Amino acid sequence: MSIIGEVTRKVYEFIVDYNLLDKGDEVGLLLSLGKDSIALLEILNYLNEKFNLNLNMIPIIVVFPKHKILKDKSRRGKEATGERSHYHTTLR
Repeated sequence: MSIIGEVTRKVYEFIVDYNLLDKGDEVGLLLSLGKDSIALLEILNYLNEKFNLNLNMIPIIVVFPKHKILKDKSRRGKEATGERSHYHTTLR
């Protein structure tokens, strides 16, 4: 199975396991327009068509002002270790 098929299967199983969607649901998708956001949109669109879910998917695009985006790459990901990152601080 391809990596795309594997990821799609895992998303599908997660949706089924946690009973996240019913036919006709409205789904708000918070998108940053990064690769992961676009992949999720594509996967949900595929599942919507394949299973005839008739979902109303509402994309919500998040755009950060350029001056708020962290330029110091060495500080990125610090939130994973529990340290407050400059990125989180500047976006508040």
